Amino acid sequence: MSLATNVRALGLALATCMAAAAAAEESRWALLVGIDDYIDSGISRLTGSVNDVVAIREALVTTAHFPSSQVFLLTSDDPGNAPTRGNIRARLDYIARHVDSDDLVYLHFSLHAVLDDDTGEGYLLTHRTDPRNVLSDGLPVVELREWLEDLAAPKRMLVLDGCRNDPESARGDRDNRRDERFSRGLVLTPRVAPSAATAFTQILFACSPGERAYEWPGRDRGLFSVALEEGLKGEADGPSGDGRVTLGELCSYVRKRVPELLSVHLPGKRQTPDVPDPPAAARSYALSDAQAGGGRLLAVDLPAVARRPSAAVVELEAVFARQAAKQPTISMTSVPSAPLTRAEARRVTLRWEADVDRAVKGYRYRLDDGAVTDHRRGWVDLSVPEPGGHTFQVQVQDHWDNWSEPARAEFTVLTNRRP
Repeated sequence: MSLATNVRALGLALATCMAAAAAAEESRWALLVGIDDYIDSGISRLTGSVNDVVAIREALVTTAHFPSSQVFLLTSDDPGNAPTRGNIRARLDYIARHVDSDDLVYLHFSLHAVLDDDTGEGYLLTHRTDPRNVLSDGLPVVELREWLEDLAAPKRMLVLDGCRNDPESARGDRDNRRDERFSRGLVLTPRVAPSAATAFTQILFACSPGERAYEWPGRDRGLFSVALEEGLKGEADGPSGDGRVTLGELCSYVRKRVPELLSVHLPGKRQTPDVPDPPAAARSYALSDAQAGGGRLLAVDLPAVARRPSAAVVELEAVFARQAAKQPTISMTSVPSAPLTRAEARRVTLRWEADVDRAVKGYRYRLDDGAVTDHRRGWVDLSVPEPGGHTFQVQVQDHWDNWSEPARAEFTVLTNRRP
């Protein structure tokens, strides 16, 4: 055999070995879905869901070795990649058809999630969901479970951040606490036997059953995603400081960090991420590289947030027209408890309760020095685009045409999204 023939044979063998090695290398895939605004106005808007998934995508690409071409982002502010059920299914189908037997798949949903009253099944509310019929365009949780069970990739992560405020727009100021039944649809039994040395399915819920997830006040971010981003960028790197963040370190960090953030910035609130320990064989699985200086986003002392002076206020006055068994009174029951971002201020819901003799004849309200508006309901949705301090006043009129002393609510709209 000639030297040239030997060289060609060696080259072919080397190429074959390199191809086999490349085929065995892990690849990483991700789908992130964030919805702030829903097409149906009957579903209350969220603030921070889009920012959350955009930030996590950046962390996955820059520190966790996810190829940008294999990270799919669907958000409500991107008409070309709207988070509809059809688009979500299309991306899931694409990932399922292209993953290999050693790959990692990361799914992240930041949106409203509900239980169907009739069936008790969990649904993720996608961009076009009809709140009166979640079957119309909601994504069943059981469908996610079945997709994960059939997936060829042996390493799977599912992040669910779906229990913030109430999905019904008329009750958007109320908590949407996680129901324990929501987890039952995610008990997985993988149908594909993994051939990789490391295999796991790690599910991360933003809060535990009976709790809700909270947002970073005035900054359009969920505290859970803040902790997750910090951890991926290096804050979760353990005492050894080896420059990498493992799956076990990330889970441990998120569980510890979220309650810490609440204790400082939302004292009295409770949110404990439901993040179990990974299987022993997967705890040391390297997820990301620790950035120099760590990834801390939220310090104990927040910088000052710019505000403008309060708007001028014209007072409403009580009117006593006729003797009644009792003077009408009114009180606020729901007002913003923290400064609002300009996005949040596009729809501010205020509620009140009245106590009158015989019956309520009507209400009237005024925002700052604006016009007086007659009203029939015990709540109102306002759009308050101007930054600064604002004063809302409302009165009730009784059967005898008496007007109560006004109830007041004061709140602030920030001049910027974050300092």
